[in-house]
Amino acid sequence: MSFPRIMLACAIAISVVFASSADAKIEAIKGKRYSLHKVHGPHMILVATLHNVDPALRSEGMSAEEAADEIVYQLRRIGIPAYVFHQEEQLAAQGKFISRQAGIAIMAGNFPEPGDKKAQKVLKYIQNKFHPAFLQREENGAIIAKQAEAKPFRRAFVVANPLRSSEEMGANAVTDEMKQLNSDNGKVSLLKNKGRYSVKVATFRGKTIVQVAGKKTDDRAFNLFGESDESATSAWELATALRQARKYGYERNYEAWVLHNRSESYVTVGSFDSPDDPRIRQLMEEFKSKSKPNPKTGRQQPTPELFSIPKNPVGQSLPDKLWFFDQKPRPVRVPGR
Repeated sequence: MSFPRIMLACAIAISVVFASSADAKIEAIKGKRYSLHKVHGPHMILVATLHNVDPALRSEGMSAEEAADEIVYQLRRIGIPAYVFHQEEQLAAQGKFISRQAGIAIMAGNFPEPGDKKAQKVLKYIQNKFHPAFLQREENGAIIAKQAEAKPFRRAFVVANPLRSSEEMGANAVTDEMKQLNSDNGKVSLLKNKGRYSVKVATFRGKTIVQVAGKKTDDRAFNLFGESDESATSAWELATALRQARKYGYERNYEAWVLHNRSESYVTVGSFDSPDDPRIRQLMEEFKSKSKPNPKTGRQQPTPELFSIPKNPVGQSLPDKLWFFDQKPRPVRVPGR
């Protein structure tokens, strides 16, 4: 047997919530790197941490990176969202202390709490039954020690997403202030979203201007924060308009939501159980800026998508109202979920 090229280290488990709806399938593409991000979690299962051995001792076999990607792929193909967390690179980029033992962690699942029932079921499966065949092949460099062959991931456990700070881990709670700021949002309040994730498509700060042509702004929107806060008004009106998009000439209505906090008001679209739901990627593509030619120079440049009332004004008339979407929409956690 060739000298082990990879050693399986003690796992740092992180609990993650994985998709529960039938149409929220987990993508599994062999050879693709699925990296851990802040949006995942907030708790996950640390399946294992892999380390490359000293280059002078390496022989034939998989590298730690290759093995990690393969384990992630094997988890995803059975419906468990999994990610690679390159501790050395990512923690260093954040200016955090890292030991020389930092390696490549395999994280699995997206769970709201460490004691989540689904998290415990997935953890027991990984500890006791998950055993990909490729780990047993000698040509892979004896990835797992002999004594670990029966249950190679028996030391997996649940932890918090390491990319989130302690402040961020508590930021998802619904505070009394948040309830007060969003008390007048009615059915469009993000606090009423039943999912754990939504896609943030528009952000409003300060004196955001909404183009209006001869129509009075809804008085209810002004009552949210007072007439001076146009950003709150803009967000509430856009969310309400998106829910009635077909009425204004668009192909479909959108499940839109709005949330206000001290620094901004923003609009989201959709309700999802997992950040890996393929519909999230579809919405991000739909709302993100597109490359279009500049009318003056003819050069291609990123141009934000917009929503107007109506979609197609008659003749040379201006739309009654107009909003621009964020250049890069992104998934966000629903407060309290």
